[in-house]
This record gives sequence, C-alpha cells and structure tokens, in this order.
Amino acid sequence: MNMRVPISALVGAIVLFAWQSLSWTVLPVHTHSLKYSPGQDSILAVLSANLNEEGMYYLPNVDPDVATAEDRENLEKETEGKPVAQVNYIAAYKPNMGLSMATGFALCLVVALVISLVLQGQPAKGFAGRWLVVLGFGVVLLAFDTLGDKNWWYHPAHWYQPEIVDYLAMFGLSGLWFAWYWGRKAA
Repeated sequence: MNMRVPISALVGAIVLFAWQSLSWTVLPVHTHSLKYSPGQDSILAVLSANLNEEGMYYLPNVDPDVATAEDRENLEKETEGKPVAQVNYIAAYKPNMGLSMATGFALCLVVALVISLVLQGQPAKGFAGRWLVVLGFGVVLLAFDTLGDKNWWYHPAHWYQPEIVDYLAMFGLSGLWFAWYWGRKAA
C-alpha cells in the first residue's frame, strides 16, 4: 500500500492544527477578535429572557414563517442607519475542549487529505507550484468563509483581519510541508 497520501495528510493536519492552536492560545493573533462589554451580564439576562431557543439571531428581523417580501423591504428601510446585532445564543454553555480539539483536528485531517490527493496527481510542477496550490486552498476557503461573512453579515475588521492572517499562515506553512514532501521521489 502506498503510504504517501496518509503520511502527507497526517503531517499536514498536524501543521494546520498546530497553527490554529498557536494563533488562538500563544500568539497575539486573536487577542482582540472577540470584544468585551462591561454590560455583558445585563445583555445576557435580556437575551435569556427574550430568546427561547439556541441559535443564530439577526436583530432586528422579521418572522420568516409569516413575513412577506414587503415586510422585508420595510424592515430594511426602517433599519437603515440604526444598530443591528448578530447573536449566537447558547442557552447553557457546556465546554468540552477535548471534543472540540478532536473535531478540529479531524477537520484539519480532511482538508490535508484533500490537498494530499490533489498533489498526488501532480497538478503543479516545482516546489513553488505545489506551494501555490496549497496556498490556493487557503485563499478559496478565506474568500468563501471569512470574506463572505464580511460581505454578507458585515463582520467587523477586528474579526476578519486575524482570520486572514490565520488562513494565509496556516496554508502558507503547511504548503511548505506539502510542497517539499510531494517533490520528493517516491520510495
């Protein structure tokens, strides 16, 4: 059995996961990603009194089950120039860092496996070509994820700028591994 793809994917996943871990815990990349509010206890009390289920809320909004196109247009006109909020409401926080880390690594492994399978087919010649293929994965994910959210949901710069750093660093660094590994002669 050819072990190149599994080895490539495993090491690539480790590099991807290591960057994510470092950028959120040790490096100052995400220091200001999430804002602090001194009124957080009052805000949470109001949210828990007015939201009856967990979920992502956009405030103000119309009831999607009964709203018409006219209702949506009226809300947009009434809201222009006023505050809005996007709230990810969790009724009872139950952290499970072990499960979160295992899931995060599994997602990195899936991405690294796809990259490895693409590189196995030799779509790019030379170290730089292979590195650019890997960086391209990061740019595509960045465009559709973080920058898409910035475009459609108006995520603020303090959120999306560190995400840009993460995607470029994560795929740039892992790209070094992938480009080197897939440039080697098969054993």
